[in-house]
Formats: sequence, structure tokens, C-alpha cells
Amino acid sequence: MKTPYINFPSNAHQARSVRQINDELFPQRSVFIPRAFVVALAISIASLSLAGLFIYKAHADSVNLTFTANTPVSVSPGMVYLSAQAAADAISDSAKGADQMSELHIANDGQILLRGARVKAVSGDTIKMEVDWYPEAFAFEVNTTLNTKFFDAHGAPVSLASVQTGDILTVTGMMSNGAMGPSIEAQYIREN
Repeated sequence: MKTPYINFPSNAHQARSVRQINDELFPQRSVFIPRAFVVALAISIASLSLAGLFIYKAHADSVNLTFTANTPVSVSPGMVYLSAQAAADAISDSAKGADQMSELHIANDGQILLRGARVKAVSGDTIKMEVDWYPEAFAFEVNTTLNTKFFDAHGAPVSLASVQTGDILTVTGMMSNGAMGPSIEAQYIREN
């Protein structure tokens, strides 16, 4: 009796294995990949991986340099250290005196950075400062609190008493509301 799909042999000489039957029903194709192609593919993948690694490393170094160029880094309690580039900039800026560059940055949330501002007067916990933006000058009232940290040009901690009329300072803090003019609640004050 015959099945509809496979003919079974009637004698032992005609017997075939299941593998032979599968090979006839589903023939396998052999794929030949030349060795040169495999080697070229491996070299291409390795070179692309190395190029990507070098590009990543170069980008990470440049981001690190731009992030730390003027950022104070607190290493130990009571002392603030600057990066080598920022220290060199601070020294060259303090040597310039009146020709120092002024900066003013105000963020959306009210954070402010005021760099190169000249002290006009000190009265109690308030410092009146001006930033020269030729031909104009912008006046700011800087309010200090017990939480305000003061640093000299070398990063050593000082107090409000060390701030004198004519000093050039960098101030970071928050803009405050309700003042007659621009007012800053200072978090950090650093002598330039």
C-alpha cells in the first residue's frame, strides 16, 4: 500500500534513510564565502570600531575641556581650586585691571553670573557694583547672607570685610524681586 507522500521501498536494497528523503524534499545549498571577503569584512569592522572610539574620545576630551575651563572645582573644605586654564585667565585678568572683560549671564530661572563688576560701595551686607558696558554702565545691588561664600583671587576663603571699593568681582546668585533696580542674592563672590 502506498502513502500519498512517500513511497516506501518493498525490499531492503531500496530502503532509504530519513536523511536521504529529507535531502530530496529539501535540498540544501552550500554557500561558499571566499576567505578574502571574510578577512576584508573583519578588517573593515575593526577599523570602523577604532575610528568610532577615537572620535568618541576626542569629543569627550573637548567637552571636558569646555566644561572645566572656567568652572571652579571644590577639592577640599575651605579651598576652591580652578582648572589650569581658569587660573591662568584669572591671573591675566587681574594683571589687566581696568581693561578686564565684563560678562553678564541671566538664566530663565533667575540664576545670574556677573563677572568683571567693579565695587562702587559697601554698606552693611549690601555691595553696590557696576559693570562697564561702554558707553554705558549697569548698576547692581548685591545682597549677601550668612550663606554667601567669599573667595580671594587664589580661591582661598575670605569674608565680606575683604571687599573694598574699587575691587573687581565675580558674583553668582539669583535675581531677587522687589528691588528698585537689578538686585542679586549672592551665593558666591570671588575677587578677580
